[in-house]
Amino acid sequence: MAEVLRNNGFQIKWSPSARTKIEIPGFRWQHIFDEDGRDLQDYGEVVERMIQ
Repeated sequence: MAEVLRNNGFQIKWSPSARTKIEIPGFRWQHIFDEDGRDLQDYGEVVERMIQ
């Protein structure tokens, strides 16, 4: 996921470990996670929603 974010122009803070979260400084979240019908492993969809 970190590579996908970088490739789409996002600055990230992350120590490459599965135990740490990826931080996106200055990013304002505008959507709340909806458990119905979303696949969080579909990184393309996640990034598309973030850059809108």
